[in-house]
Amino acid sequence: WQKWPIAAAVLAIGFIAYGISLVSRSRVLQTRIEHEVHLLDELSQLNDAIHQLDMVHRVGVNTGQDQWPRELVALTNRVERTQQRYADSPGMNELPISLGKVLHQADSLHHQALAGNNLYGDPRSTEAVLQIILQRAQKVVDRTTRNVHEQGLSAYTSTLSDRWNEAQFLLITACLLAVVFAWLVGVSNRLLNESRLRSEQLASAKQ
Repeated sequence: WQKWPIAAAVLAIGFIAYGISLVSRSRVLQTRIEHEVHLLDELSQLNDAIHQLDMVHRVGVNTGQDQWPRELVALTNRVERTQQRYADSPGMNELPISLGKVLHQADSLHHQALAGNNLYGDPRSTEAVLQIILQRAQKVVDRTTRNVHEQGLSAYTSTLSDRWNEAQFLLITACLLAVVFAWLVGVSNRLLNESRLRSEQLASAKQ
């Protein structure tokens, strides 16, 4: 009975240390989830920029006001910034290379359309091919988005759910130990009172 307070203190320190570690790991996971959510928003904006590139091409062919080079450079720079900012996320290392190849094909086709060199005879065929190429570019972004969902966000969310289960287990165990410690305190107090009473009885008997 004299050693249980030491055991209780050791268990309490262990629970506190484990709880601090659990909170720290959960915060790291929450930061990663927020990081991946921001990346998904960036990828969605990249898809919008590719769609905008298609509209710029049509305006340039029909009006002669060619804003394609500026939009293409802006899109390429955006892809590079996104890759550098989220280089540790799934699929981001391959994104600039895969997307760059497709955009290079689209750029070549755009300049041929402006120069009137329609490789497919009919200008409408050239427009259709360019749209297919830009759709391929959007599929590259969509593939990266899917990788971020499956290998990044879903994995972090699942791990955070496991941490929540650990936290629930820790809370239930702490409550049970608190009940046990309260019972031990009650028993110890009762034993102390009985010992004090018997000491008084013994002293009275000696007198």
